[in-house]
Amino acid sequence: MLLATQLRHSRLPGSETLLAATCRWLANTRRRRRWLLTLAFAAPLTGCLASAAAQTGSSASQGRPFIPEKVTGGLCTTRVSPGYPAGTKAQEPATVVLRVVLSRSGTLTPMYEVSGPSELEFAAMNSVRLWKCKPYVRVNVPIDVVTEVRVRFIPGQPAGLITHGPE
Repeated sequence: MLLATQLRHSRLPGSETLLAATCRWLANTRRRRRWLLTLAFAAPLTGCLASAAAQTGSSASQGRPFIPEKVTGGLCTTRVSPGYPAGTKAQEPATVVLRVVLSRSGTLTPMYEVSGPSELEFAAMNSVRLWKCKPYVRVNVPIDVVTEVRVRFIPGQPAGLITHGPE
């Protein structure tokens, strides 16, 4: 448990948590599946392992172009507000940036946290899974892309509040 706490709060250059970097590394290739399963049983590393495990079979961003948030920002048509997890102080607004896969069907699949409070990562990922977007279109064909989304936590805002239209 001490290892999980250290990983969660250690920062690398560029403000990426060591936990996020480790999970991204684990999700890169199929050969790392054994490491992922070993860590899953050895230490509870929050929701990151579950999302990395889901991505190990198809390597999350392999073959998918990265599209900046500025370009894909207007594609989200339905957003669901996140709720502060039990046990966290909801006294100040916070923003979590997630790297996600925007599928050709318009669903978002979170991969890992890029920045923001690590205790809000799981709630942000759960919220983003419920968002609906228009697919990204290249040459009149919808394609899967990797992008980043910002999830805003606002104190007093109820969880599950649905908003329609771009942000």
